[in-house]
Amino acid sequence: MRNFVTQFHETYGTAILVDAAFRAGVDFRVPSAALNPIDPQHKLAGPVLSVQANNDLIAVLSAVHSAVEGQVIVINNAKTEVGILGDIIATEARRKKLGGFVVDGFVRDVPTLLELGIPVICRGSTPLGPLKLDASQKGIGQTQVPIDIGGAAVTANDWVFGDADGVIFLRPDDLEGVFEQALISKEREDHLFEQLAKGQSLGDLMQLEVFLERRGQDPDANFNDHLNQIGLAI
Repeated sequence: MRNFVTQFHETYGTAILVDAAFRAGVDFRVPSAALNPIDPQHKLAGPVLSVQANNDLIAVLSAVHSAVEGQVIVINNAKTEVGILGDIIATEARRKKLGGFVVDGFVRDVPTLLELGIPVICRGSTPLGPLKLDASQKGIGQTQVPIDIGGAAVTANDWVFGDADGVIFLRPDDLEGVFEQALISKEREDHLFEQLAKGQSLGDLMQLEVFLERRGQDPDANFNDHLNQIGLAI
């Protein structure tokens, strides 16, 4: 996995990956801000194993059963407020050393999920489990198929990164370029923080007055381009 998982957990966050993907000019997808980690300290990263659940617990069980170490189970089950993930499946996922879960939908057994420490990003929680639904509300789920996660198109070939800021999906062939840009961005941001700690003005460091004068002459002036020209990032 070329240490992308380790780099993300130790050094980066989703915000800097979004910035890096933008600067690298690659495809990236950020789903709805309604998806949040149950523990804001948790981060997840890894290749996607996708599930179109359709309120079918068996599909989720099948995904976890077939997953390999490091994979992240990404589930679409947004149509019903039902806990498609709970403590028993999460315990098995931890035993298999999976990377975590992203659920466009709801989970249950949150206290135990927190104790387990496995990263879970979802829309919220409910005590209702899928096996308690009426048969008319349940379908047959599928794994390793294209799915929609909070408005973002996701395939089984994607990688996912998530933290307290949200989630980003990337194509595996783009990871190296994105992480190269992330390193550049972090170095620039670290330098900016150092200068601020020394008492320098943010506006002066960013040559804000220069940019404002330029924008007065050209309303389409791009602040990203301006920052890049002076070797900064935000």
